[in-house]
Amino acid sequence: MPEQTIPLPADVRYFTPAGPFRLECGAAIPLRIAYHTYGTFTGDNALWVCHALTANSEVADWWPHTVEAGKFLDPARWFTVCANIVGSCYGTTGPASPDPATGKPYYGAFPPVTVRDMARANLLLADHLGIAHARAVIGSSIGGFQALEMALERPGFARKLILIATAARAQPWTIAADAAQRISCLTGRGTGKQCQIPIAIGRFDRHLLDLGWLQNLCIRDRIMPCVVIHVNKKHFCPHRKMLQRAEVTRIVMSRDYQVICI
Repeated sequence: MPEQTIPLPADVRYFTPAGPFRLECGAAIPLRIAYHTYGTFTGDNALWVCHALTANSEVADWWPHTVEAGKFLDPARWFTVCANIVGSCYGTTGPASPDPATGKPYYGAFPPVTVRDMARANLLLADHLGIAHARAVIGSSIGGFQALEMALERPGFARKLILIATAARAQPWTIAADAAQRISCLTGRGTGKQCQIPIAIGRFDRHLLDLGWLQNLCIRDRIMPCVVIHVNKKHFCPHRKMLQRAEVTRIVMSRDYQVICI
């Protein structure tokens, strides 16, 4: 099976800090950070967006209708920054990057990365861009973990935190679901010498993730029906037991239904 490749986002920029970047596990890597910016920095108008695990730094692509005039991340008002996380496949140093010791990609030999590593890399980029503080640090899922860690790593950097679908610690169900996803990746074809996992396994992992999101909503509370609102497709799809597929970004409750916006 030929190795799958993932195209890098458009208009991506790069920052390479001087010297090796030491990870929390003790390993040191040559770090290159891929990032996007929107708007003009005036000294006091920075917003920092931390993306979720499988996203990239191109906020305008994966979070549509936010980086627009009059919207949440209006580039005429705000200077928005998003850095691709360490260990990703969208430009920042990760398993597909060359290992200086061999000249070949790290693949499975890439060292473990923590959320604190991601937060420290974000702050290195902030220093490079001259951003002493951000009006808000915004993050969903693992992006929310990064936002919390950035606030702890550098008190006073974030005036506000906007946290979406995240928590300060993982629950046992989440940890178990994550373990199942890792096992499926490690046992599937396409791992080892290849960086990308097969699409079928990726879909399986996504399904496990969806179950993790929805177990407290649709599985535990089976009597209350779920209404799934496909925001982009502008139609409603009611389900009574569980969702087959969902990119959950916001959860709101109504009196008679659990409304999940995807």
